[in-house]
Amino acid sequence: MIGLVVNEQRVVDLKAKDKKTAICELVGLMAQGGYIQRPDEACKALLEREKILSTGIGLEIAVPHARLETVDKIIMAMGRQKAGIPFDAIDGKPVKLLFLIVGPEAAQRQYLKLLARIVQVIKKSRLREKLLKAADAKEMYSILKLY
Repeated sequence: MIGLVVNEQRVVDLKAKDKKTAICELVGLMAQGGYIQRPDEACKALLEREKILSTGIGLEIAVPHARLETVDKIIMAMGRQKAGIPFDAIDGKPVKLLFLIVGPEAAQRQYLKLLARIVQVIKKSRLREKLLKAADAKEMYSILKLY
């Protein structure tokens, strides 16, 4: 379930208006919670991953992800930008929901399973609609806990 890997402090309405800033804003949430010790390195790794192929999977969703030697467990943050962010998504649409995942190098199997699960769940239109219509981050978190 998605609710097992995100907590209320890592769900946010994004201030960012571009891909780089959005990714680093979500990494900042992880750093504030003490989950990432070197946020600059995490941002760099996530942005390098984006250069290979955008994680904008379509349907106004992106799932930026990276494995890092400096984290000891898989962690996720979720952000919403109602106006949308240019993300080079496969459908060409701006991204409104971002699910950022980082995990340790050694946890490849669990990392890939989580990534697949998030994509499977978030592609359901009902969940997307609820997250986009939620009044605030607290309501988004409450919705995510159900999945």
